[in-house]
Amino acid sequence: MPFIQMYVRPGRDEETKARAAEALVDAASKAWGAPREAFTVLFEEVSAEEWDAQVTAAIIEPKRDKVLIERGKRVTQVAE
Repeated sequence: MPFIQMYVRPGRDEETKARAAEALVDAASKAWGAPREAFTVLFEEVSAEEWDAQVTAAIIEPKRDKVLIERGKRVTQVAE
């Protein structure tokens, strides 16, 4: 059961989050070949003041070797 969790800055309304979740599920379902019903999506809001501590230092840096895209650009090469 794929689980998509995104850390985002506060400020988006629920309708915007719902549209983003639908788009994520559509893309992931197509890419993974899994049914939409298999996916769960969660948005976790983190303030700008807490971003570095709660996201960058706590989540991204410890898993740096697993980061595929950073700031919109691919950083890890996919083995062919």
